[in-house]
Order: sequence, then structure tokens, then C-alpha cells
Amino acid sequence: MSYKRLIIDGYSLIHRDPELKKIVHKNLQQSREQLIDKVSRTATALADRVTIVFDGQGHSGPGNTNISAVEVIYSKPGQTADTVIERLVHQAPNPSTWMVVTNDRLERETVMATGAQTMSCAIFIEECVRTQKQHNHSMQRRTLRTPGSKLGDYFPDDT
Repeated sequence: MSYKRLIIDGYSLIHRDPELKKIVHKNLQQSREQLIDKVSRTATALADRVTIVFDGQGHSGPGNTNISAVEVIYSKPGQTADTVIERLVHQAPNPSTWMVVTNDRLERETVMATGAQTMSCAIFIEECVRTQKQHNHSMQRRTLRTPGSKLGDYFPDDT
């Protein structure tokens, strides 16, 4: 599955991720950074462009940042992440190629009305875990292929 653009409701996903949910109330900045890191390791395999949108209230850093292959957007004061996500999807030339990840039912209905696709945070987390496992398996297979190896080197002995 590959999408043109993947937009993630950042706080919705943080509160559904078991690891991040534990630290969000202790250290909001750390939970955001860990989410961005997790997403950058897997979500780029799911879409050409990945954007995480956070509510900007209480955020003192830059409004938008790019960390590796993930674009991070903080909503402006008086706006919500939902408002930003809806605006992005409504401006899309072909929203049917876009996927929005959120657990907000109303947000999902609004986005689907434009023709975009939606995914719950739980399903997205499962997809990321599956993608990471596939990537790890692929990397293991590549490291087994060393110069001078023969086909028989890849199969266990029958003895």
C-alpha cells in the first residue's frame, strides 16, 4: 500500500501508542520527538510524503519543521490540528491518494467526505510494526549475501 501523502494527527497517535502514552504527561516534547522518530523509520515506506500535525497550543518552537523525511506542522494559535488537516486535504489536487491517520471520528468523516482515505491509529501502528519487520527481514537477507557465497550457504544442513 502506497499513498501520495500520509497525514497523521500527532496527539491522536501519541495517545494510542503504548510506549508514548506512558511519557506524554511527563514530557510532551520527548513524546513528540519519539513519535517523529518512529514515524520516520516506517511511514515513508507507506507514502511518498509524510506529515505529522500537532496542535500548536503551548508550542514555542518553529511552526513547521522537517526532520528527515517527515514534515512536522504545528497549528497556529486559535487553530486545531484538525483544522490544519482538513485544510490540507481540501486543497489536495487528488485527495483519493491521501491517507489521514486519526482516531477522531468526526475528523475521519470530514476527511472521507473529500474523497481521502482514513485509518485508525491502532491500524496505523500495526502497519508500522509490520513494515518495520519486513524491513528488518530484508536487511537480514542482504547481510547474508556476502561476496563469494554460494546458493547452498543460505540453506541449513540436513544433518
